[in-house]
Amino acid sequence: ESIVIDKNYFHDNDNNVIGREVIVGYSDDYNTNIKISNNSFLSECQMGVIVQGHNDDVTICNNTITDKHGYGICLYGHEGYNTNIKVISNRIKNIHYNSLNGYYNGMGIYCVTIKNYICEDNLLENILLDRPDTTTPSVTLNPGAITCGDGYNVKIDKNIIINSVIYGMCFSH
Repeated sequence: ESIVIDKNYFHDNDNNVIGREVIVGYSDDYNTNIKISNNSFLSECQMGVIVQGHNDDVTICNNTITDKHGYGICLYGHEGYNTNIKVISNRIKNIHYNSLNGYYNGMGIYCVTIKNYICEDNLLENILLDRPDTTTPSVTLNPGAITCGDGYNVKIDKNIIINSVIYGMCFSH
């Protein structure tokens, strides 16, 4: 089984705070060999890319993600771990906070419940813009440009973070 999303242009799609431009998996779905590359995600919605469920061999690379109201990239393991994940050479810019349900949410790259994860050579700029209260924690993890929770064998390397309103990187186990 494989999923390839390559060289697409997303603009003015579902311009609201709960929309997502690409979603792969749901709940306990299992997918393998996922590649999301060379895309432009430019709509003002909540998330650029979300991969959730229990997935293996996921590569998210060379994408441009701008003007989200929540998350640029979200990798969320549910009913198991996302394994063998690579997030490489993406450009993520202008990620605004989202106060859905009274919580302040949002991160440039957010991953939780993952194994064998590489995050490198990404540019993250202007993350968590317009956040009014920098002391209120997120629902699950403290908000950063790059945030990782419950991760095993994680390598974060050679990323550039410019103007992250809360934290540059956050980790929790």
